[in-house]
Amino acid sequence: MAEENYLKEELYSLISSNPEIFDFICESSLDGIWYWDVVEGNNEWMSPELWHLLGYDPADKAHLVTEWQELINQDDLKLATKNFLLHCEDPNHKYDQEVRYKHKNGTTVWVRCRGKAIRDENGKVIRLFGAHTDITELKRTQLELERKNEQLQHMVTHDNLTGLLNRKGLSDCLSDALKKTGCDRAMIGMAVIDVDNFKVINDTYGHVHGDRVLTLVAQTLKNSVRDTDYLSRFAGDEFALLMLDKSEGCFLKILERAKSAISANAELRKMHVTVSVGISYFLLEEIKILSTSSEAIDPAPVLKSLIYRADQAMYESKRIGRDTITVSN
Repeated sequence: MAEENYLKEELYSLISSNPEIFDFICESSLDGIWYWDVVEGNNEWMSPELWHLLGYDPADKAHLVTEWQELINQDDLKLATKNFLLHCEDPNHKYDQEVRYKHKNGTTVWVRCRGKAIRDENGKVIRLFGAHTDITELKRTQLELERKNEQLQHMVTHDNLTGLLNRKGLSDCLSDALKKTGCDRAMIGMAVIDVDNFKVINDTYGHVHGDRVLTLVAQTLKNSVRDTDYLSRFAGDEFALLMLDKSEGCFLKILERAKSAISANAELRKMHVTVSVGISYFLLEEIKILSTSSEAIDPAPVLKSLIYRADQAMYESKRIGRDTITVSN
């Protein structure tokens, strides 16, 4: 066995014989340490650093578990309690978690709380010794990065003008929908909705009004479809709607409602805005055949086929006079 380093032995001796060394470790290296009488339950010696961190005068706080339990986030307390019980059962399970405390001024303080059980000769836990570390700034930075990443992800999957899903966002939603759809007889419907004579609208009213038309159409469509449907601005003046159900009639009813809502919108009616719609349907068992992967359904060829068939049906709506709905054969 390797010989113990003499400096480590010397430091241990100093800590045992000189209280100032122990106090310095508490004050300089940690944001407070604590020693809990597990047998008694409510008695816990707490060094003053945590109370300073939370904005309280340590002199006003008793050495009781209930003092800090009133300030800790209750969900985090449940996590700490669970880890404590697991640590008691298995010493290899670390008592180590990040918890939130409420500062005296109402703000949130993040603290990393770590502990080690002290056991009697029979292995029963009788004490818990631990330390606190302030990680508030670290968590704030982490949460800010997560927020910015969410914003970036939203920008990648959503259309900037209308706020709807874009092509990538629709593909991602299709992938998620296919994972959730377990019934082989489930049906996926795709509708392509194209604004009629959009170039004429732009030429007549200008591109600002053209953008206004697109945002109004997007909002009207969004208000007409179900929360479980996926609506996107697919390209230019073309919108795509992905629907999951077991009835072709249900899909058609949703599209008729949406088209009627556009016709009823007063601002859109002034500019003679109508839409042509094409719908295509697939059973889930047909979609599995389209996938290039045997393990998981690849959404790319599925989306391409759905859009192609719905697009052809939409052009048929244009051909027969616009402002109508055509179902793909």
